[in-house]
Amino acid sequence: MDVQARACKPTGDLTIFEVASFKDSLVDLLSCGGSGTLDLSLVGQVDSSALQLILAALRTERLCVTGASDEVKRKLERIGGSLTSARV
Repeated sequence: MDVQARACKPTGDLTIFEVASFKDSLVDLLSCGGSGTLDLSLVGQVDSSALQLILAALRTERLCVTGASDEVKRKLERIGGSLTSARV
């Protein structure tokens, strides 16, 4: 995970196998105060564990999501989330 300039740009899959590292990246991004950007344009498969982290981060209202695929958007909606209030 690349966390630079108030942005997190994970690459590859975001599944249970990568979720611990992904969580650390999101915590680093949001722990400095202010807002940050999560760029999902280079992400492949996303499972429910990663979606839950994304949803929790979105609820801070300090995260802007870009590059989310239609599949990720649909999966978030299925678990009660939405990217409509965030930049996508």
